[in-house]
Amino acid sequence: MMNNRDLIITRTPLRISFFGGGTDIPYFFKKEFGQTLSVAINKYVYVIIKTHNNYDEKYRINYSKTENVNFLNDMKNKRVKSILNYFKIKDPLYISTISDIPANTGLGSSSAFTVGLIRAVLILKNKKMSKEAIANLAFKIEHSLKEDLGKQDQYISSLGGIKHFIYRKNSTVKLNTLKINNKIQKLLKNSLLIYTGQKRLSKNILKKQKKNFKKNYHNLVQLKKNVNKFINLLKKNNNLESVGNLFDNSWKLKIKLSDKISNTKINKLYKSLISDGCYGGKLLGAGNGGFIFMVMNYKTKKKILNKFKKYKIFQPQIDYNGSIVLKK
Repeated sequence: MMNNRDLIITRTPLRISFFGGGTDIPYFFKKEFGQTLSVAINKYVYVIIKTHNNYDEKYRINYSKTENVNFLNDMKNKRVKSILNYFKIKDPLYISTISDIPANTGLGSSSAFTVGLIRAVLILKNKKMSKEAIANLAFKIEHSLKEDLGKQDQYISSLGGIKHFIYRKNSTVKLNTLKINNKIQKLLKNSLLIYTGQKRLSKNILKKQKKNFKKNYHNLVQLKKNVNKFINLLKKNNNLESVGNLFDNSWKLKIKLSDKISNTKINKLYKSLISDGCYGGKLLGAGNGGFIFMVMNYKTKKKILNKFKKYKIFQPQIDYNGSIVLKK
């Protein structure tokens, strides 16, 4: 049953994937368990939906493009189409999305949108689901679109906070509780997200990575082990240089997974940041564009902010709320 709501707005956080990315993809964790450690941040995707009585169009979808269609089968946005089909939405509907950060930049915006739209439609249908169930449904919908995406993005954007997830064959995602909030807050205070100025389609990179799975298997196992190394470093002394070196190690492992993960411009920027005093970091998401996460001390941060003024840079903070409804 549909509620004739005037307007529904949801807000869903983007994320930083610290360690273990790539081991949350089914073709890996069906062979060997995967794990990730990531954090939701204070940059968001907003989804706005509204029922209407405009007789000229049944569905109007505004994202990077605008679609006006009367039949779901004519809709080009596969995520929206799949969600509306799943919930059997028949009534006329407007759907719009706004993001604090551009799409295709490695912060999980696609999955944040999927989670946010599901949450909005649940309000519209007067239905309830747990945040874990919303995340699982978001993954199933995205996976059904034949995209080789991992599971961490849907879960971290839905739940928020700092999360250590474990993925196993034929089981639900396990959340391992860690008492490291203060340590992660310190890390983020001594880090920056730097936009490379490049965007990319993650599915093209992930497709190549899957093709190289046998060759990459050993490196993916090492990336998974770095999750535990990171947790141990934080629990021991939270030494920034050691943490930065571990990020650097993961980045060097990651670029071996595919020749599409990095490029000359990104390599040059990363080397420059290291030579200017950063301890280490990594390109976020699938690669080949988007944001670089870098770890540094306070003195180096001031230097980086002054020297790299032509780049869009911000210091991330933790979002503990996950996906929420702002208006209903």
